[in-house]
Amino acid sequence: MISATRVYAENPDWNQDRSTGSVTFANTQGWRDTLQTIVDLNKAGCFQAGAQGSGFDAITNGLSRGTALAGFIPGGSAKELMSAAPDQKMVVQAFPPAQGGKTFTLGGSNYSLSVNAASTKKKAIQDFLDWLAQPQNAKRYAEISGAIPVSGLESVDLAGSAYQPVEPLLRSGSYAPLPTTVWPNESVADAISSGVQGLLTGQNTIDQVLAKMDAAWDQ
Repeated sequence: MISATRVYAENPDWNQDRSTGSVTFANTQGWRDTLQTIVDLNKAGCFQAGAQGSGFDAITNGLSRGTALAGFIPGGSAKELMSAAPDQKMVVQAFPPAQGGKTFTLGGSNYSLSVNAASTKKKAIQDFLDWLAQPQNAKRYAEISGAIPVSGLESVDLAGSAYQPVEPLLRSGSYAPLPTTVWPNESVADAISSGVQGLLTGQNTIDQVLAKMDAAWDQ
């Protein structure tokens, strides 16, 4: 989420450039700024005690109980959290840019449906997926799940919804795909995940985390 304004706002094609080798994590100032922001937030006391060892449940419990102000979680979780805690109002917001930076966000499908390669009913399943992808059906699925439809966004009214704060960004195309969904392997995501944990405990430096991400990309 932080990398949206530090990396992708400046270069929406950063992932493609990394694939060609014209950039790396280590030589991209935006990625250094992203990790430095995490260090700064930690030093400022913005994370709950024990954040370095906490799981997703600690974030959602904090939000639903009103003991946390915000969390880095999928936007679709807002509806689930409000269903669990009707007294809490949740909104989806982009992480603030650095001073003078451009407001930008990330978007991606948190959940997906797929066809098993060994299935003997592939045509029927594909027909169902094609039906579900039609704008009116995608819209209905989004209403039920609390997400944004994968198609037909131009006909969706986000006013009053949890997504209203980011609606201008979505309408203007000021977003990039969620990086971990397009990176070449899961090891890159693991490297930043464990690396950030190390930053919070003081066991890793920013240089070490970036080097591990580059190594994971190239493996």
